[in-house]
Amino acid sequence: MVKKVFLETFRKNLIFYILLFITIAVIIVSSLVPAKMLEHLIDDYFDADVKDKAIMWRYILLYVGFTIGASLFDFFKRLLLLYLGSQFTKDLRYQMALKLARVEGIYYSNNETGITSSRFINDVDAINTIFTDGIVSLVIDLAKIIGIVFMMFVLNVWLGLATIVLIPLIMGITMLFKKIIFRAQMNQRKMIGIMNNHISETFFNERMIKIYAKEDYMINSNNNYNDLNYKAQKSVAFADSVFSPLIQVIKASIIVGLVLLANPHNDALGLTMGMVAASLEYIKNLFMPIDDFGKEFQTIQKAMSGFKRVNEYFNEPDENEKLDLKLEDILKESNTVEFRNLSFAYGEKVILDDINISCSGNKKYSFIGRTGVGKTTTFRLIEGILKPTMGRICINGINVRDIPNEIKFKIFGYVDQKFKGIKGTVFENISIRNEDIKEEDALKALEIVGLKNKVLSFAHGLETVYNDTLFSNGEKQLLSIARAIAPNPKILLLDEITANLDSITMERVIKALGEASKGRMILEITHRLSSTNTSDKIIYLVDGHIDSILTPEEMRNDERFKNQIDLEEINE
Repeated sequence: MVKKVFLETFRKNLIFYILLFITIAVIIVSSLVPAKMLEHLIDDYFDADVKDKAIMWRYILLYVGFTIGASLFDFFKRLLLLYLGSQFTKDLRYQMALKLARVEGIYYSNNETGITSSRFINDVDAINTIFTDGIVSLVIDLAKIIGIVFMMFVLNVWLGLATIVLIPLIMGITMLFKKIIFRAQMNQRKMIGIMNNHISETFFNERMIKIYAKEDYMINSNNNYNDLNYKAQKSVAFADSVFSPLIQVIKASIIVGLVLLANPHNDALGLTMGMVAASLEYIKNLFMPIDDFGKEFQTIQKAMSGFKRVNEYFNEPDENEKLDLKLEDILKESNTVEFRNLSFAYGEKVILDDINISCSGNKKYSFIGRTGVGKTTTFRLIEGILKPTMGRICINGINVRDIPNEIKFKIFGYVDQKFKGIKGTVFENISIRNEDIKEEDALKALEIVGLKNKVLSFAHGLETVYNDTLFSNGEKQLLSIARAIAPNPKILLLDEITANLDSITMERVIKALGEASKGRMILEITHRLSSTNTSDKIIYLVDGHIDSILTPEEMRNDERFKNQIDLEEINE
């Protein structure tokens, strides 16, 4: 998929890529010509009997012109690469965003936020170096090396052969040291990560450190990590400091050897002074592309891991194709939600096993059970976000997995344990920028939950910019209910919405829910058994199975629940 995105970007920007190829060709030629001009300048003017100043200025201008031209075209190359790289990055991240919108819901359970963020940011930036600067620079440097070898053969066959022998030697030493430096740098980064983690843990556990008098342990740990980090830094500095002088010594030795061989008294190679000057220029220019070649090879190697991770992301399974359904094809006056032989597993771990339930009418159904029995997973299956391992969930006979995502908000209203605000106005926080929800819908929802007067008391009313200080925790939960009922859905899903509330605030939320529930089916997850008094049916889940389906009266008289209900009522 990454290659496909690049080819599409290439097609859309074909003219710019042609300009880039021309620019690269000019850079390569321009880097080789000045040394040749230097040879002619010395041999045709300084060593010639004829002191024609026109010859001198011609070669000087050509030498300077090609040098400046190479710099200018290198500038244009950077501009083109910056533009084309930005285009490719934008196109790739756009395709990744489209993928994120259609990826199967299990992806979100199997991957942490940081992993996906790293793919979108770090891996895409790394891939960008492959298709732009990495490969382009590698090609330029390789072409320069080949060009220098060719020009050395033009000057003298023996110089050409010597250059061919020198290149593997220089490249071998360069690659060896780059590998040593890279390993040292990776070790240093690892130690920096450990140091950062240790400091974060110190801040996070500051209270425990103080209470249990663990300051000495914290300081000793910090010193140990600091020593390891120092050693890692020293390794990087040592390897880097040895490499540069070594290359300079090799370069100087080659230059001295060339000068000795070109000595007119022994005339070993039959070189003119101009040829010697040109050879020295080529030798000097040979080291830079070889050094860069090693860096670029490492960069491409590193980026290939990003290439692999992004392709793995694109290979994640997509949601199934949805049916062409309208709201009126699905909902009725009295709706039924059926669990038909429903099973679900995260890998080898079975969460739900052969669940069969039928919830119908504008009634309230409560799901209870210990943490980890699959209550929240059940809701994600009801919404069609997760794909059942076996079986299905149907609304009025229609599989929820076949319902288009764009109309689900009119079917399900979901209220979480905590309100999740977005950047924008109060109205946008209720409507989630959905054009189907009008201001009158938001005001009606706010009135039902008892927040209308408060919102209208703000200077800008619904258009007030939302921030966390505008509402208390209880009011945020009411706002969450308003968001859920604003599109007038027929089914409300409540996921332990009173879990983090005090008894007074909880009473206010429950009262608002009573109003919001009218004319709707309510499916709720709750840990407070006493709040199931208003439920029509209570579904007790144990180890992924339905243990029992009870009425409030049956549950109150059941010895398994009686003590917990009594304790909750005493605490309230």
